[in-house]
Amino acid sequence: MINDAERHLAKTDKHLALLIRQHGPCTLIAGKRDPFHVLCCSIIGQQLSIKAADTIQARVATQTGAGKKFVPSHFLETEHEDLRGCGLSTAKARWQRAIAEHVESGPFPFKRPIRNSHDAAVPAPHSLPGAGAGALLGCSGVPARP
Repeated sequence: MINDAERHLAKTDKHLALLIRQHGPCTLIAGKRDPFHVLCCSIIGQQLSIKAADTIQARVATQTGAGKKFVPSHFLETEHEDLRGCGLSTAKARWQRAIAEHVESGPFPFKRPIRNSHDAAVPAPHSLPGAGAGALLGCSGVPARP
């Protein structure tokens, strides 16, 4: 998908074509991103500045022992009040645990294609607290389709 975009930009804009040749392919999505980690970070950062989100995410990672990547056990094994102490709201702390429980129990299909930005990956967005269509699109790893 990124390669298609680069080819299109290079064909339609001579300045971008030069930059793409000089700097090489886009590396923003180099390697596969873990959908659970991306969803957790998305929830942490909802309605916050980047700086505040980074600070809280670092605190949560330290508290849970996550290092650079969240996995469900980090939230399942951490007390709600400890997450709150990191700066998560009550709702966000509950959401993280609920999503971790969904992922651990198996019904969370991150790989299902998404038809459009209003159609969320199943389970339905209203059944997963804190995970609206935007957050689910960002972590699905599957491009939206019309």
